[in-house]
Parts: sequence; C-alpha cells; structure tokens
Amino acid sequence: MNKIFFTKIKEALVSVLPVTLIVILLNFTPIVNFSSKEILVFSIASLLLILGIGLFNLGADLAMTPMGEYVGSGLTKSKKFLLLIIICFALGILITVAEPDLTVLANSVKDVMSSTKLILFVGVGVGIFLVLGILKIMFKRQLASLLMFFYMLLFALCSILIISGNGNLLALSFDSGGVTTGPITVPFIMALGEILEDLTTDRAKKGLKKL
Repeated sequence: MNKIFFTKIKEALVSVLPVTLIVILLNFTPIVNFSSKEILVFSIASLLLILGIGLFNLGADLAMTPMGEYVGSGLTKSKKFLLLIIICFALGILITVAEPDLTVLANSVKDVMSSTKLILFVGVGVGIFLVLGILKIMFKRQLASLLMFFYMLLFALCSILIISGNGNLLALSFDSGGVTTGPITVPFIMALGEILEDLTTDRAKKGLKKL
C-alpha cells in the first residue's frame, strides 16, 4: 500500500511541480510581483494539492476502477443486451452528474444557462456516447470511422450555431466536453470498457476454438 501511495504522490508531483515552478519563476520577472505572503501561501497550497491529488488517485484506483470492473463483468455475464445498454446509459448520466469539474463549470455559467439543465444535457450526452462505445466494443467496429463521422457531425452543428447567431455557446460546449474527462468519470468508464472488451475478446476466442 505504501509503495502504491508514494507512486501516486510521484505522479501528482510530476503534474503539479512544473506549473508551480513556472508561477514562482514569473515572480522574478517584470510581468508579476507577488508578495512574500502570496508566495508562501501558494507554495503550501501546491504541496497540499500534490497530497490531495495523490490520495484521490489512490482512492480512484482502490474504489472506482474495481467498481467499474465488477459492473462490467456482471453486465456482460448476464447476457442481457438490452439491460447492458440501459444500465450503461444510466451510469453515464450518474457518474457525469457526480463529476466535480462539471458542477464547477455549471455554477460558473449559471447566468448564461441553468446549472441543472447544463449538467443534465452533458450527462445525457455522456450516457449516449458510453452506449455507442459499448456497441463499438460488442460489434467490433472501427474507432477511426466512428471518430470521423462524429467529428464531421460536430463541425456541422458548430456551423449551424454560428449561422443562427448562437456562436457564443461554442466555448461553453467545448468546455462541457472537457470537464467530462474528470477524475470520477475517466477511471470508471475506462475500467468498464476494458473489462467489457476483455470479456468480449475471450468469448470470441472460445467461439473460434469451438469451430
């Protein structure tokens, strides 16, 4: 356990330290001029951030990842395709609603759009694409063709927004997509997808052996 913890702290240190050093180095340039108190508070906050990220990642590995694996394994073994689709859609919504990054974004833009409505729309979108990802795994579709299609659809929708005079929603839309790759959503969906893909591959191999 100690080894895993220190590994997570090291990963957090690699992520946070470069940004911390850049901010401190900027203090020695004419661009900014922080007080000694601000530098001290920033340094302490950076250390606490490293510790917090390390503990959170450790918790995600110990809780979220196994949970995704158990859910994926149970759903696949149940052999109920419709149940798999419904639960994956519901899970996509629920884990997105629980994502702290999305809540922060929703509260930041509540003057432009209702926080509840934004969280619900993003959650439904993640649920839909989680289902599409599961279908891609189950039916062995190529990822490149799916990405090409949906990127073309995305650019078409962006063009419609700009033409209709709602181009100011583009920044909010892309930020909403970015916050879905947060610390809760990613571990769970990655674990769920990996176990489903592994089980699907194992079944395909067994089918080939029988033939």
